[in-house]
Amino acid sequence: MKYTMKKVSDKMNGGKKKKLYPKMEQYGLIEMEQLIRHIENSSGMSEGDVKGVLAALTDAAVAYMSIGHSVKIEGLGILSPRLGLKDNDNSEHGNENEVRHYGCSVEVTGIYLKPDQDLLRKVNRHCRPERIEAVSTDFAPERTTIEERRTAALQYMNEHGEMSIRDYSSLTRLPYTTAGRELRKWEAEKESRITSRHIGQNKFYRTK
Repeated sequence: MKYTMKKVSDKMNGGKKKKLYPKMEQYGLIEMEQLIRHIENSSGMSEGDVKGVLAALTDAAVAYMSIGHSVKIEGLGILSPRLGLKDNDNSEHGNENEVRHYGCSVEVTGIYLKPDQDLLRKVNRHCRPERIEAVSTDFAPERTTIEERRTAALQYMNEHGEMSIRDYSSLTRLPYTTAGRELRKWEAEKESRITSRHIGQNKFYRTK
């Protein structure tokens, strides 16, 4: 696991002082299909059995959370639903004397996960944190050419093996859509050194 150190304002001291905190480098999302293959290979269960158990677990958790329960999954953590107002619904806004309550305007807007302490211990047991240098704030799209960004992208791929659009966006500080467009453009070039592969719905770029 790679990380950089980032300066963050210390709110306890009025934001005047800054503290260093680790920021993990993200390497994309692992989709359910990849998890299922991992479980299938390590447990001896068939793909169908794994899918069936996971679907049944999800259905059971939904049933209990929908009536107000939190759900504890041993080794993973506690799932707790969070209520909020539906988007664009202002029916419950007003002063204290004019608040109106309509059940139809309330819905579950999020689900919190409080991780099991055993889960944290297991992750830490396998984790080997490695500090890397943060990208210079001088590396901004308005100060760089497309060729400079291409060189930086190739260097990143050589060092890390592959790169997601989000990685490139973070590296160059380009908007996500613009970052994806540049990577697709380079991949499509005749003598391009860049190719890609899909893992689930995620696309990862690497050198040929």
